[in-house]
Amino acid sequence: MKVCNQFNEPCSRSGQGKRLVLVRAGLLILFFISVIWFSSCRVQLVDDANQKIYEETLNLAYSCDLFLMELEVSDDISYDYYATDYARIEARLRSLVRQHQIRPRNADREAIVRNILKLWQKYRNEHKESNSVNLELIPIRRDRLDEMFVDALKCEITHSKTTKHE
Repeated sequence: MKVCNQFNEPCSRSGQGKRLVLVRAGLLILFFISVIWFSSCRVQLVDDANQKIYEETLNLAYSCDLFLMELEVSDDISYDYYATDYARIEARLRSLVRQHQIRPRNADREAIVRNILKLWQKYRNEHKESNSVNLELIPIRRDRLDEMFVDALKCEITHSKTTKHE
């Protein structure tokens, strides 16, 4: 007599053996699907959209700071030399304002970014009109922009924490 499984059952019950194999295979597949499903779940302090805006705000703060630092040590401080950089940063600031406009309960953060944009435009226009920059003002401008970016980042973190609890 031929044995079909580990319990030394005869092969005449091979139909039950096939069902047992199918049930085990099904359970194994269900187990792997569950592992994949639950491993894809993750805890986030900031959702993806907020994270992207947070990172863009950090990158813009860096770009503004770097721009003003380069301007401060440059031999050529004519507006034409920096016009493209002013425009690139302004375009990114405008994009950040738009991102804030489309998000719900976001007026405070939008206002901060709008104020950063207005200040940037003011600095740009002053440079354009005089074709020069008062080098003594650059550290003050950097500090002012830095304060505003820090406020925007703090507001973003606060909003992310409060929306998690709603």
